[in-house]
Amino acid sequence: MLSSPMNYLLPGLLFSCGGWVMPGGKWIVPMTKTFYSVLSKVQGIYTLITAVWPIADIDSFMEVTGPKTDVWLVKTVAAILIPVGLCFIFASKVKRDFWLIFLLGITTTSALATIDFYYTGVGTISGVYALDGVLQVFFLLCWVILCFRYQKSKTGFPGRHGW
Repeated sequence: MLSSPMNYLLPGLLFSCGGWVMPGGKWIVPMTKTFYSVLSKVQGIYTLITAVWPIADIDSFMEVTGPKTDVWLVKTVAAILIPVGLCFIFASKVKRDFWLIFLLGITTTSALATIDFYYTGVGTISGVYALDGVLQVFFLLCWVILCFRYQKSKTGFPGRHGW
């Protein structure tokens, strides 16, 4: 059973993917292609938007996130995140090497959440990054749930058995 805050964060994504809540608040998330596809596309679109934004309009980006002394670094990180976002968007087409997408999802969300929370906590970056950190933790939990459901799945998932 997930903690109660997750009962408020997960419904939209899980209901749209075939997940549901059992009486008593236990989440049941079927291992489906739809859950994987929706998760990877939502995370990909979010990552792509937040990566393209500082490259396209650094001024509006800094209005929201606070002033930056090293604009080149902001744009470099953004440029690195663009292919990450594209990998998530096109991940639903993957029929082999599925674990690479799991690895990308778990490591990317862990790294971004850690950076967001640590540097917000020490006052280096604006508090708006903590909101991104919360969303990254949400994505991380979804990937972890998906990994555990894959482990228990008898029908398999891409990477080993295909669809």
